Amino acid sequence: MVLTEDDVKRIGVEILRSVTGKNPYTSLHDDAGYVKIGDRYLLLKIDGYDLKSALYPWCSLEDFGFRAVTSSVSDVIAKGAKPSYYAFSLGLSSSLTLSDTSKILKGIAEAIELYGGVLLNADTNIADTTWIDVTIVGFSEVPPIPRRGAKPGDRVLVPIVGDPFICYYSLYVEKLSTCPSRVAIDKCCRPRVPLRLSTILESFRDCVVASMDISDTFSETLYEIAALNNATIVIEIDALELLTPTAANYSEEKGIDPISVLSGTYEEYLPVIIVKRSCAEDLLTALNSLGLTYIDAGYIAKGPPVVTLKNGRELPLIKWSSTEASLHST
Repeated sequence: MVLTEDDVKRIGVEILRSVTGKNPYTSLHDDAGYVKIGDRYLLLKIDGYDLKSALYPWCSLEDFGFRAVTSSVSDVIAKGAKPSYYAFSLGLSSSLTLSDTSKILKGIAEAIELYGGVLLNADTNIADTTWIDVTIVGFSEVPPIPRRGAKPGDRVLVPIVGDPFICYYSLYVEKLSTCPSRVAIDKCCRPRVPLRLSTILESFRDCVVASMDISDTFSETLYEIAALNNATIVIEIDALELLTPTAANYSEEKGIDPISVLSGTYEEYLPVIIVKRSCAEDLLTALNSLGLTYIDAGYIAKGPPVVTLKNGRELPLIKWSSTEASLHST
């Protein structure tokens, strides 16, 4: 039987429950673990991947290091916290040169310089394949935003998405050696998360009831929120309006259903935010002041844990399989 990420998550919750249940602040379902220390909350996040499945051929080794940091930072920011301290473990294939290693390390350093904070520890290993894990300690002045907490009537704020889907389709479907979109390349190779996003989420903490970083597919993120809150997410906006202009044009040019692009895009590294109706408009204005484009896309409703679209259809649940290097419906 092929090992899947869902299998790992399932047995992880079962086996590790005994060592996480004593901490009221920690949940394996959250983007980051956290604990209250004095008047502040300390957050701990670890994330990683291997070079073979994570690096597009048009991205550099510097990008590999940079994106590894962003993938951890985005989870900390989604909780309304700021990254402060970093550590990483880097496995290096013996086929890499010293120059290759320097490029990965340079990308890590560039990301830490962008997001702020201090590197406290590093570990390097010679391995069969090249991989990286990045650990971040962050802090928040208010209780970090959980994934659970949504109630019927709460609004669902989402960023416009879709550019990473162009990279996926270009490589894995069309088998191209390069991506035709410069915008998509920048998003796939060197994604960035505005640090000020954590400040906004922290300032609106009384209104923000749940959030989750879009690192898996967009549809996985929404379905995970729906499941954890035992609720239905109702999307009131057409799928095309939730795509970036680049992704919308690409969808039309290639004849791809916008719903497929929306469901399957992944590694966007911005959070879906669930907010009380009373302050949704103010939060939306603050988010878009960062140069982001967030949309009030729908609401939380009583019902089964599904995601429904404007036309009444359920949003297809599409997942990424690293073993098959493909997106597939479940």
